[in-house]
Amino acid sequence: MTTVERLRLTVIEELMEGTINTTSASITLRLSTRQIKRLKVKFQKYGHYGLIHGSRGRIGTRKTDRHIEDTIVTIIQENYHDFGPLLVWEKLQELHQVKIGRETIRAIMIRHHIWESKKRKKSHYFAWRERRSSYGELQQFDGSYHLWFENRYKDSTGGSIEVCLLASIDDATGTITHATFGCNESVESVFSFWREYIKVNGIPSEIYLDKFS
Repeated sequence: MTTVERLRLTVIEELMEGTINTTSASITLRLSTRQIKRLKVKFQKYGHYGLIHGSRGRIGTRKTDRHIEDTIVTIIQENYHDFGPLLVWEKLQELHQVKIGRETIRAIMIRHHIWESKKRKKSHYFAWRERRSSYGELQQFDGSYHLWFENRYKDSTGGSIEVCLLASIDDATGTITHATFGCNESVESVFSFWREYIKVNGIPSEIYLDKFS
């Protein structure tokens, strides 16, 4: 598994255990809550294999033919081992009639350790956000779509309907401070939720939302 996949596995396992909620998982993995829910379903069905990228092991549709690649590598090593990708690309077209994309040449040279890219992306550092120290400092808020009423809530055609559970959770203690059902996460539903919350608990100091909220 790659570093990103191992991180996903750790976060989804903690989500399944109830150590963290969907909002925290989405923040850590920089994914939407809907993507987190899809990963959770995959994990439930397939285990950690469900979190491995689906294209792993497949040959890409744009992959260069192995024989052509070997020929290119031989030409470069014999004639242009100290050239950069741009100059190699020009020489291959001009002198060897090899018509292939410049970026493909660059990728081949990197893959065979003939040329090393000077631009390397910095790896992302994922840090856990520490919980607040005391009750009431911060309320996490999110909506969760599910068949909460199983098959008892149906539409006009008789099909089962998912409803959205809107809930706020105290960041310090993990306590659910308010919850209600709505049709969706619309402005009307969310504002109605907080109107009810304020009547019971007062105005929260801070509210933590996912980026789509």
